[in-house]
Amino acid sequence: MIANIRALTAFRFLTAWMIFLSHCGGFWQMQVGITLIDTFIANSSVFITGFFVLSGYILTHVYGETDFSQPGELARFYLKRFARIYPVYAIGTMCFFIIFGPAGFTPFDWLRVVVNDIFLTQSFFLNMDDMGINCITWSISVEAFFYLVFPMIVTVFYTRPRLLIGVASLISLIVTVNIFGDLHTIEDNVQRLSLYYSNPLFRINECMMGMGFYWLQQRGSIAHGRFLSPLVAIAIMALTISPLSDQAHSHMGAHLFLTPLFAYWLVLLHHQSTGLWAENTWLEWLGKISYSFYVWQFITIILGVVLIQATSIPATTWFWLLLPCNMLLAFLSYRYIEEPARRFIVARFSLHGLHFAQ
Repeated sequence: MIANIRALTAFRFLTAWMIFLSHCGGFWQMQVGITLIDTFIANSSVFITGFFVLSGYILTHVYGETDFSQPGELARFYLKRFARIYPVYAIGTMCFFIIFGPAGFTPFDWLRVVVNDIFLTQSFFLNMDDMGINCITWSISVEAFFYLVFPMIVTVFYTRPRLLIGVASLISLIVTVNIFGDLHTIEDNVQRLSLYYSNPLFRINECMMGMGFYWLQQRGSIAHGRFLSPLVAIAIMALTISPLSDQAHSHMGAHLFLTPLFAYWLVLLHHQSTGLWAENTWLEWLGKISYSFYVWQFITIILGVVLIQATSIPATTWFWLLLPCNMLLAFLSYRYIEEPARRFIVARFSLHGLHFAQ
């Protein structure tokens, strides 16, 4: 049903919005003076887990029945995924460089950054999420890795969704144990955020969890009901404001619990045919522009840093002034870059006889 997809599309914007909020809190030191809300803003980076779980869930909804051993299927999948994320990513990164190009880089810094940004490999290496020209693109690097391994996961686990969820849970457990181990060790502690938070190998379980839950709900193996969705949402919010979700825990201290909770929330939203998530066309529209909203946000964030430092205007005021700017950028990007580029790339390769658009 269309309403099911509307709910998931709306959820996509929720994750992008929460990450934007976390960057406002982190880079602008934005606070509202209410401890609970300020803690939520500071820890809202945990919603990147929801984004990656959603990615696995949606990919499985669209491609979960695909036989990737058939001629052309694998190439068709990779082309469509490339067309979906790369054009806006490339243009947004170049614009960020032109406006806020880093100073003081050595030639080897530039070589490292350019090579990793071109090939979307920055998230595999420590500190590259900070050195990257547009540092939020580490998550797009993670997403590209998901795309790379998705066909293999489908092939191996299509008939074994419970095993897939078990493997994803085991990875979550291993990551969680090591996060706590780094915080409680006799060794000198170092900043580990890049190691856990932005590494695809420690995020692949989120995509896998979304895939496993999709297959289980498709086969009628997961209970769902409207009254459960608010309860799951409350549990996620409670874990978000807990100390387990702070930066000291790489925003992943509650990872073991949040990953299946986000996956279950998606199942519940997917089965809603009425209500705010399923019927609100504005939320659906925001969901459609959410990728562009996410990619262009760092120009807004760094502009906010400059303006806050140059003026006495508080961060909360700049938030309400700059948020519409980012929304406008997202709309223009979606309408004139993201969708036209996606259609052009797919159609172009189809015209060359590859028939990827079918």
